[in-house]
This record gives sequence, structure tokens and C-alpha cells, in this order.
Amino acid sequence: MKSILRLLLAALPLALLFMPLQAQDNTSSRELQVKAAYLYNFTRFVTWEKNPAAGGGKIIIGFIGAGEIADVLDSFLRSSGNDKQVEVRRFPPDSENLDKCHILFIEPGNGVQLDNILKKIKMKPILTVGDTPDFVKRGGMVGLFEEGGRIRIRLDLERAESAGMNISSKLIEVSQLVNPEGT
Repeated sequence: MKSILRLLLAALPLALLFMPLQAQDNTSSRELQVKAAYLYNFTRFVTWEKNPAAGGGKIIIGFIGAGEIADVLDSFLRSSGNDKQVEVRRFPPDSENLDKCHILFIEPGNGVQLDNILKKIKMKPILTVGDTPDFVKRGGMVGLFEEGGRIRIRLDLERAESAGMNISSKLIEVSQLVNPEGT
């Protein structure tokens, strides 16, 4: 019974990615769940040159901003048993500890200075993710955007690889690839 429950919990993030956003009445809640599922699944499809999981280390998903997606992901990790040793951390925009992250989601608003944050961590092995329309164009690696009722991925593969990450072909297949200028 426990193994069936674990299997269902492990499959939930993948199932959420392929359901249209209009499938539920509360689209914003659904959108948060899908974005949280993407962030979790990025831990499965991105590898770092310095493997964070080696020696029992945790993969840190950091958040700057309002934190609603962080709350959804944190809740999922607690309910799933978190066998991947993924940890959610929240950071202020001016934090000097962003290099502790493996994935950093930068939410708009709250005075977040996107350009300054991206400049500070440029070329560090931190997968930067955001959902502002021009996120990748401004220097981010992964942009999440809505198209046709679904959340899609815009990926700057060259930027991610030059910062020391390897992106799985499975993630590349489902992404819209862009050049370093974001076009």
C-alpha cells in the first residue's frame, strides 16, 4: 500500500505538467501547482558538475519574491516523503547566500531587482527560473510562460551549460530553445 502511495505521489508532478490550466476552476492555484511541479522535476533533468546529492547533500531550490510557489512546493515535498532530498529556501533579493541554491526561482514584484540578481549570480551553477515575460531575454536560463492554456518552458541551453549544468535531452525536447539574447 505504501509503495502504491509513493508511486502516485511521484507521478503527480508529471501529471500536472500535461493537464491544461483550464481543467480546474481556480486557474491561479492550478498554475502555482504546475510551476511547482516543473521546479521539482528540474531536479530530475538537470545535473550539476558538482553533484549536490553526492555525499548526502541536498538540492536547494531557492525563491526570491512572494513565495506562493515556494509554499506549494514545500507542501508537496512534506507530503511526498521527499526521497530526493530537495529543500526549499526563501531569500531576500539582496542575499549574499544565493550561491547555496541549485535552482533559483525569481518571482516578480516586491521590489525584486531582476537584473541585479541575475548579474550577481551570472556564470554560477544556479539554474535561474522565472515567469516574467522577458525573463530569459534579461539573462535568466528558464522562463515559464502560458501558451494555449498550458505552462511552457523557454530554455537558454547555452547559458545553462556555460554555467556548469547539463540539461537532459528530455527537458530539451519539451522546451522552446532560445539563444543567449533570449530570442
